[in-house]
Amino acid sequence: MKHKLFNVVNYFTLRTYGIIKYASSIQKITVYPAIEESFGIMYGRIYFDVVLDETLFDNLDENEEREIDSYFANSSSSSGSQFVSYPLEPRRSIETKYLKSLKAFFDMYNTLSLSLTILANKSLSEKIEVNISSLDILPEFLYLNRFWNDLNFSLSAYRNVYHNFFDDDCRWNHFLFSLPKLEDSKVKPELLVSDIELFHNGIGELRWIRHLFEHYLLPVKIKGNKVVEEIWVEANQLLESLENDSDSSYGINIPLLKKILHEKLEAEIYHDYRRQKLNTFFANYPIQNHDYVLLNDYNIYVINNIHIDKNYSMQFCGQKINNDLCRGKRSSNFTLESIINYLKNDEFKTYSQKFNWKQRSLVVSWLKRKKIEIKLKNHPFYKKIKKNEKDEYWD
Repeated sequence: MKHKLFNVVNYFTLRTYGIIKYASSIQKITVYPAIEESFGIMYGRIYFDVVLDETLFDNLDENEEREIDSYFANSSSSSGSQFVSYPLEPRRSIETKYLKSLKAFFDMYNTLSLSLTILANKSLSEKIEVNISSLDILPEFLYLNRFWNDLNFSLSAYRNVYHNFFDDDCRWNHFLFSLPKLEDSKVKPELLVSDIELFHNGIGELRWIRHLFEHYLLPVKIKGNKVVEEIWVEANQLLESLENDSDSSYGINIPLLKKILHEKLEAEIYHDYRRQKLNTFFANYPIQNHDYVLLNDYNIYVINNIHIDKNYSMQFCGQKINNDLCRGKRSSNFTLESIINYLKNDEFKTYSQKFNWKQRSLVVSWLKRKKIEIKLKNHPFYKKIKKNEKDEYWD
């Protein structure tokens, strides 16, 4: 490994000397990293291009031109760009060696690019265009960086990368982030399906599911800033794409995928039906906003908000009434089952004047004597089991 490091450092050192010596004739400096393959061998490469003012060569003799070439001459690469290569360990060798060689390359690039940045900021003219890219442009760095908490690169850390399709995600990372984005305000969360969800349902490998999203150019919602952790698409859009293109199996179980998507959509349609029925029912329920309720802990609350939760249960939020019958600052959430009595807002005002209520205890005593039945009478999804008097929801 030492000779690999020496070659890269020597390359950087030589060009740094050239930059210092010919600083007045430099127009542009570009440095960026890359992970590339050549003849079956993976390399970490640092591209280092320096553009000189062409007038510099007008009055140079052959020896002077040769000296400049020794600092800045382009290699025989197809792009004409000058680079230095750092051979990475073969992926089929001992598993952790490949990761360690990647980390060594990333650490080396960070150190060398930082030194060049300092030189440019302190010693070079502001007229020189300097572009030194961060390692963030490499998906390999972004994905691998998630597993660098273990400095020894344990086998389990490598396998975590492998099982998350490290190589495949690195290759497709920029495509996934370039897909059109879902607008949160226009999407119902219940209609979203994620790659992780489909993977755990046995649809196929995670990479093939992601390839399918990319193939159909589906609008996506992505968890992760620069590393794709999870992707959501709309179930109806994915199903429609599958129906119109049955040949694109991408190594996944298409019949099972369609079945899961149909079930999700049907469940959401039924969910909307239930919610619509319940909204109508609760809109006419005796207890509404601004009414007063007595809870089973004998505290009184005035209702501020009523809503239906995901289990189709009625939920309340209210402000607690103080001993002097003024509204307190404290708000609490409670269910219908905790209410033992109530008074409509106009009734509370009428009785307050009639009985001269000044303290909460007087209201509590009066409500405890008043007999009413709090129940979900005529609830569209509710019935009473007479055998054990137990309340249960049903479809």
